[in-house]
Amino acid sequence: MKLNLDKIVSAVTGRNPLLTEEETLCLYPSINVMMTANGKYKPCCKWVDTLHNEGEELQAPRHTIEDAWKSSELVDLREQLKAGKKPDKCSVCWKEEESGIRSMRYDSFSYRPSKESVANPKAPIRLDIYPSNICNLKCRICSPEYSTRWIAEAKETQGIEEETHLNLNKDNLDILKDWLPNVVEIGLFGGEPLFMKETLMLMEYCVEYGFSKNITLLINTNGTIYSDNLMKVFMAFKRVLINFSIDDCGQRFEYQRSGAIWETTVQNIKSYVDNKANYGNHSIEYKMCCTVSALNVFYLPEYLSWVSATFPGMSVYLNFLHGPYSLAMRNLPTKVKQRIAEKLSSTESALKVEFEEGVTRTWDNVLNMLNAPAEQPSELFFNELERGDTYRKESFQNVFPEYWELLQPFNPNAEATD
Repeated sequence: MKLNLDKIVSAVTGRNPLLTEEETLCLYPSINVMMTANGKYKPCCKWVDTLHNEGEELQAPRHTIEDAWKSSELVDLREQLKAGKKPDKCSVCWKEEESGIRSMRYDSFSYRPSKESVANPKAPIRLDIYPSNICNLKCRICSPEYSTRWIAEAKETQGIEEETHLNLNKDNLDILKDWLPNVVEIGLFGGEPLFMKETLMLMEYCVEYGFSKNITLLINTNGTIYSDNLMKVFMAFKRVLINFSIDDCGQRFEYQRSGAIWETTVQNIKSYVDNKANYGNHSIEYKMCCTVSALNVFYLPEYLSWVSATFPGMSVYLNFLHGPYSLAMRNLPTKVKQRIAEKLSSTESALKVEFEEGVTRTWDNVLNMLNAPAEQPSELFFNELERGDTYRKESFQNVFPEYWELLQPFNPNAEATD
């Protein structure tokens, strides 16, 4: 059933409760456009494909971010969602909602666009920008699409060809400059956004021309980069939300995010937190973003206890890994999932952690995602561990001994790795 625009606007402006889960509206395609790390485009980060125009895939530098905004596929997606349909390429949100999780589409209502901007979008008011895929780390859950440090390994061990993508070319920069007067939020991602010169260039442009005072910055960072100069730039923006992508502790963190040094990363985060006070009562907010995968779900209680003890009051956002399938926790062996669920359930009451306000990603949601039906055989997990350890000369067994012991009875490669 087609949704009424007056009802939509009344919902997003708070005059009525949010739309129910039976209704499928998402406003992101009408207010947001995303430039991905490899120069392709999407309506949001959860969409499972990239945008096409009349069947042609769009990618920088050949196509601009404005081409994506006006593409036939994005126009059609807006109409499908307003008509009450559930497009297949929005499946991540539908799966999370089926598991009782408040999906990201609900966040789109918080931007409160006008009725006209929903009915006839002229330009985005929100931008998700991956300036490039340049990164200083080689995280296990990542790929060469999002990290230049992955390129050689992926080519040698997986036969995947990838290259460095520099997406903020002159054409795209000029378009962004035209849009910035009406933009209210910019998300900066990577790669590692704070490792890229293009990120600082874009932020400094916003500051120079006065747009920053009306813009909220959202930055996902691996925590390896800190400088006083960055803090000064942040102070010029209306609001800054910094998500630290920290999934585990100590050696386990270094194994999962290869190239990072645990002690240095923790000290950088402390510098961000401590130096906020030195710049006055500015609206900078920090959050831990933990991507829960087959690699770290067993140690989730230890991780959350560390956050609570080291950064009291800092909230945690639990991001559930859907791909690569080999590292998704739902694809672990059933008996392993049962043992993990027992551990999580037995330690929940001892934790003192604040989950992100307004987002119902609770302990039950972790268990629901863990116990969701497998989409791929568990052998893929063991194969990926062996592939990565062999190439990187690392040892999952040495870094995760308790978890390794639990996994071994189900490891088809056990004889080859003993």
